[in-house]
Parts: sequence; C-alpha cells; structure tokens
Amino acid sequence: MQDQQRFEYQGRTRKELGTTWDPMRLMKPHLPVIFDRIANRQAFDQAVTLTSQFSQAIIPAGVTVQAIADDAAFVTADGLYIEDLPIKFPKTDYRIPQIIWDNYGDLLKREIEIERMINPHLDDQYIYLTIQQSIVKKDDTHRPSGVHIDGYQKASIIPQPVQHQISICNMLPTKFYAAPLTVDPSQLAKKDIFKALAQQCQNVAPYRPPAYTLHLLNAYCPHEPDTAPADGFRTFIRFSASSIPFMGQDNTRNPLFNYNWDAQSKKAFYDNITRPQGPKP
Repeated sequence: MQDQQRFEYQGRTRKELGTTWDPMRLMKPHLPVIFDRIANRQAFDQAVTLTSQFSQAIIPAGVTVQAIADDAAFVTADGLYIEDLPIKFPKTDYRIPQIIWDNYGDLLKREIEIERMINPHLDDQYIYLTIQQSIVKKDDTHRPSGVHIDGYQKASIIPQPVQHQISICNMLPTKFYAAPLTVDPSQLAKKDIFKALAQQCQNVAPYRPPAYTLHLLNAYCPHEPDTAPADGFRTFIRFSASSIPFMGQDNTRNPLFNYNWDAQSKKAFYDNITRPQGPKP
C-alpha cells in the first residue's frame, strides 16, 4: 500500500469521529490513526502486581484516583486483567482504581488528553478500559480470533455517534485491513457483515500499527488479532468511547460508580433507544 493511500484511509477514520453511525461507511476503506509512541514501557513489558508502581504521573483535573477493595481481583498470575471497566460515565469525571493509575498513569493521562481534544461527545459518553496481560503461546492469539469490527450498532437503535477506540500493545500488533464491503450492509445481519468482511480481507495485505503506539480506530475498521510466531508476553490496552453502555455480565465492575446493570436494566435501556415500530400491515 502506498503512503498516500494509507494517509487517505487514516484521514477518513479521523474525520468520522463524532459523526452518526452509518453502516454504509463500511463500503469505504479505513485504517487506524496513529498517535504518539509511549516512552514508559515498564508496565507493558512486565507483569503488574499488587505492589508494582510503574508510573509516577500527576493526576490531572477531572480525574479521581482511589484505592478499592477489588484491586486484588484485577491481578492474575500473568498480570493485570480487566475487560471493559467503566472509568467514565456521562456527565461525570474519570474515576480510576489506584492500582491501574499507579502502573498506567502516564498512558491514562495521555489518553484522556487525546480524548478531550478530539471527542466532541465526551461529556455525554462512557469510557471503558480493557487491559490484558498474559503469555501468548506460539501459533495462538491473545484476543478472540476472527475478523470483526468494534462498536457495531443494530439498525433498530436510534442513531448514536459512531463508537471509537484507542488501543496500544507492546508486541504482536493487531492486523487491520483496508477492505471495504462490496455488498450493501443495510441488508445484512451483524454475523453476515462480519462474514462478508472476513471474505473481503482474505486477499488484502494487513496493516499493523507500530508497537507501543496509541492508535485510533472506529466501527468501520475491520481487524483481527495476529498469530504469535513464538511464545511472548503481551500487554494489550484499549479505551472505548460509546454513547451506549456496555451492559454485559462479564464486564469488569468499577465500585467507584454507583450503577446496576442487570438483565432488567439492560432491557429497559435498550427499549428506550430502540426505534418505534410502525403498525403491522
């Protein structure tokens, strides 16, 4: 791929930030936008423990950092693991558990700066944080395999800003594909869109963001985890910005917020943002 093409596809992703979700945009090629390369790599190359402190970052305004009883639950034998932990709700400041700030404060501070700079909907959105540290075995993937997009929105949902993510890892970068759909996505279910994207990506050379580098993607960027050529220790971090809450039972809970995401709450929320159905013929 020529640099001019890559810049065009990255520019498209950047320009779409804050726009309304439109599945037809999947018919144009996209690539992640590259931000700065981080200098402090200790918490990426070493496992976080209950006593580690790899960052000395000063806490900025609008951010609350507090120790919680669940700190120990975030640490496994391989290192830190949290999945879509909410660190900001609409109309709130950021609230971050102490163990996360002590080890990733430099990264968090920079990501918050970027989000405040580029996201016109930040005050009305949720921000979620995923961190996974573990050994990746040869011929295996670190994250669930398969071509997909993050932030797909059902056609029945009242239009929302397109979701975006800012990610970073220390090795085995995610494979992105500038592979637009060649079929009308408005006529396909989610699983069929993912299947069509996977087929479209088969003959496209992947683009891998540099390691230790923050990169922005949105819900139009097809990607998949890479397969490890040898055993290695990988740290993967993702910040997700969404106007729709992630209400899965497997999402890591943050006791610094008072919320209840049970099945009843989830149904009530989605009923509220679902388009009204017209009368049956």
